[in-house]
Order: sequence, then structure tokens, then C-alpha cells
Amino acid sequence: MNFFMVDKEMERQTRHNFLFGLNNMAVLFRCHDGESMADSRSGSVAFRFEHECSSTKDFLSYLLAIHETGQIFIQHGDVVGVKINGSIFNFRFNRHGRGCWFDVWEFFTEDKSFETMEKAEYVDRLHKKNMVLDVLNGKEVGIDSIRISDTAVCAIDQETYFPGGDRSSHVITDYFVYELKGAQIKIINPRQLPFPDIRSALMFFKYNKALNRSRKQVLLFNREELYLLRDYNYLMTMAL
Repeated sequence: MNFFMVDKEMERQTRHNFLFGLNNMAVLFRCHDGESMADSRSGSVAFRFEHECSSTKDFLSYLLAIHETGQIFIQHGDVVGVKINGSIFNFRFNRHGRGCWFDVWEFFTEDKSFETMEKAEYVDRLHKKNMVLDVLNGKEVGIDSIRISDTAVCAIDQETYFPGGDRSSHVITDYFVYELKGAQIKIINPRQLPFPDIRSALMFFKYNKALNRSRKQVLLFNREELYLLRDYNYLMTMAL
């Protein structure tokens, strides 16, 4: 597991990767001037972490350990965002916890909506400009530039659950690859069975891309963008 300080030049890209990227990672949001952060837009990204944890508790335990050794310093009110298998979880740090350092829930409280406003604002602004997000290339793409007649337009979406019964337990996420086919959006997973992780879903998408070199392929952010593209093309067809 590695961690890095994030400077101003890298902050925008780090935020984008955290909100919309496909890899496991975590970020530490730091509040400005000691003020409480209402959401992720009101704080700066101080650290970025690369990890392979399968539960939020495992990552937070590691974070407390390196905090105690002085490698990094977590301030009261900081928020730690953890991305595991495509799902995001956020936790506020309380330095007044009274348990031992490895009793993570004495020091962290989950905030289920911390990053949702930033993500929703970005996506809403994008869609109002009739644009969608090309996930693999990290680019904003105009809807009118995607020709669905010769482009396979897909999205990976997910369903998350917790076998242990709470969000601190092992995270299980099922993934489906969807493709816009004419006026329909269909699951193209083999036998329509879910993929157990986002990497498998992504590998399947890339495998299909390699098989169909004659067609362009675009991977959008989620199913909502597939519906947006479908409706746009329907309206353009009706207008003609």
C-alpha cells in the first residue's frame, strides 16, 4: 500500500480519478481553516492512497496505524474517502475517540453523502452541455459526436451488498456491462451473469473491443448516460 501527498496541480485529476475512475484508491480530504466540511467541494485533497483492501475497516485500520507512527497526520474533521471495487465510502475523523487506536469506529463515522454533491454537480453540468464522460480516456465527449450506427456504446453499472450485514464488512459488488443497441439497452455479460469485480467487467469490455476492431467502442460513466444518448438520438431522428 502506498500513499502520496497531493499538490494543487494534481488535485483536480485526483478528484476526477476518485469520483469516476475504475481503480481501488482512497483520498484524505482536509477542511479549510479548521472549518467543518459540508461536502467534498469544501475541502482540499491532502493525500492519495493506493490499496487492495476488500473492506473499509481494513483500510481505516492501516490509516490509523500510519497516523500513530507519524507518517501522516489526520486532523479532527478530515474526511477519508475509500473506493473499493468501484464503490465509494466516506468517513469523518474524530480525534476525541476514546478507544484504542485499532478500534476504528471510535474514530471514524460514515458520511454516506459526502462526495455525492460534487459528483452530481459535475455530471449535471456535463449533461446540460449535451456531453457525456468517456471513462477510459477521461474525456468529455459531445453527444452529437457519437454515431451509434458505427459505435458500440457501453457502460458498466453495479449493485453493491455486504454479506456481514453492515457497510464496514467485506464489500461485494456485482457488475454488468450494458450496451446501447438501437432503442434498447441490453446486458451483454456472458449468460447475463454478473461479474464479481470491476476489473473483470472491464476486461470483458476490452475483449469485445479487440474482437470488433471494425467498430469504435466507447465506455460511458453509467446507464444514465446510455439513456441520455438513446433519447437524444431518438429526438434527432424525430426532428428529421
